[in-house]
Amino acid sequence: MCDDGPLSSLARASFGLHCSLTEELDGPRSYGYRPLTTLTIFVGESELPSKSPVLPSWVDGQVVTAKVEGLTVEKVDRSGVIGGDAVVLALGPWTSKLPELSSKVRVYGDVYICGPSVEVEIPDEPESVVPDLESIQMLKSVAGIVSSYLAKDNVTVKSEEAGLMPCTDVELPVMGEVPGMKQCYVASGHGYWGILFGPASGVAMAELVLDGHATIVDLDCFSPARFASKKV
Repeated sequence: MCDDGPLSSLARASFGLHCSLTEELDGPRSYGYRPLTTLTIFVGESELPSKSPVLPSWVDGQVVTAKVEGLTVEKVDRSGVIGGDAVVLALGPWTSKLPELSSKVRVYGDVYICGPSVEVEIPDEPESVVPDLESIQMLKSVAGIVSSYLAKDNVTVKSEEAGLMPCTDVELPVMGEVPGMKQCYVASGHGYWGILFGPASGVAMAELVLDGHATIVDLDCFSPARFASKKV
């Protein structure tokens, strides 16, 4: 879904790094790396289920098209204070706020259903983020359409959660030195591609800080300078 655009090189470089890093660092054991095959599906109004061979047997509802995607999932535990000569702001939706952030641990369950996206004001604390009730009800309804196994009478909902994704108006990340602030850099705005883009973004920012330019990907189209005349 990132191909044929300015995100393609970032996605390809990051995916390659995910694969090499998990071998070098023993990803499954050290930070919960899991390679998964995922599907992007589209739900229609037809009463006939799709006959696509890529669909698992439990997707028996009104799915009209499906596309195989690749996904990597990982969990990372970070703590401590690190000093340095430069700072990279990579705080997701809170990049512009710079608060004291706390972290939470996600417990893996059997089925996760996510979406849709709604625009909200960014709270000062992550604990203030709560699910949109209308979106939750829509997800439950769609889940039952996609699979009879996920109909409300057949499942027990363990949790309803929400998370904020840093997105720009053109859906491109913001990576580079902050205009007018030497040795202050930003790496944010990756949206729902944060985990995928993480490795190459990290390498690119390290190259930029240490060498003055990035070679793993071209950061020109992601430069925060494009917001110089706007309010970020």
